[in-house]
Amino acid sequence: MKKILVTGGAGFLGYHISHLLKQQGHHVVILDNLNDYYDVGLKNKRVEELVKLGIPFVKADITNAGALDSAFAQHQIDTVIHLAAQAGVRYSLVNPQAYIHSNILGMTEILQASKRHQVEQVLYASSSSVYGGGHNVEMSELDTLKTPLSLYAITKQTNEQQAELFTAQTKIPTLGLRFFTAYGPMGRPDMAYWTFTEKMLAGKPIPVYKGELWRDFTYCGDVAEAVARLLVVPRGNHRVVNIGNNNPAPVMRMVNHLESLLHVRASLDLLECPSTEPMRTNCNNDLLYELTGFRPQTGLHSGLEKFVNWYKENR
Repeated sequence: MKKILVTGGAGFLGYHISHLLKQQGHHVVILDNLNDYYDVGLKNKRVEELVKLGIPFVKADITNAGALDSAFAQHQIDTVIHLAAQAGVRYSLVNPQAYIHSNILGMTEILQASKRHQVEQVLYASSSSVYGGGHNVEMSELDTLKTPLSLYAITKQTNEQQAELFTAQTKIPTLGLRFFTAYGPMGRPDMAYWTFTEKMLAGKPIPVYKGELWRDFTYCGDVAEAVARLLVVPRGNHRVVNIGNNNPAPVMRMVNHLESLLHVRASLDLLECPSTEPMRTNCNNDLLYELTGFRPQTGLHSGLEKFVNWYKENR
């Protein structure tokens, strides 16, 4: 049993990962500042459900070194899963300072706290956005990274460099989790599948970019399972691992699935695709399978059905 601090534990993936790890018998502590980037009520709901499972909650900002030291010491943390970050690609055009503060300074403080408390390992959230644009083939951890398309992507590339240097200096293993378009129940209201569902049920047009965008949609339960398995893989270095479905689909297929599940016809508001958006993401997950024997398996229709059922019950 590990003693795990999950930063961003009130977030979408933080909730699902913490829930699974607790079920597996680990001692899990969640830390989150409950910022208002999106509905704080949803974050509080996630925290409420996790606390009911016996998971302690620490309300703190990851840039607060004193609060981190207190949490590490009180709960004798030996493993960190660092998911707290300023999310959203397009928001970085509006509030770039939030990304520098949370994603770079926050990562710095997490690594320094991990060093002070001599943890066994640090896993941290990276993103498929580090691959840049212009990909028509599978994205592999062996690829040379291209020029990032957004400040968000720059911060994630920087996090990977921070972790690599940290491990070289401290010998504490680090693992970057390159997530590909996660979705599912308890998700983020700013993501397309949620926005589309909300607008379609309200009879409003949904914003769809012109051109054929493809995304490697990955169900949240599969993401949590992948992280739980990677947690127990022995390693002594820094490395990155893709966590994605390896089954990209056009965004319009997602719309078609939602039409079927919601029993409504979508009205489209066609928009120009911003320069921050890659036209295609496609995850090569061979390394994940090599390390854990697991590949994400949930199909897009099945995963969206679980989300729609949850949304109708909770909206």
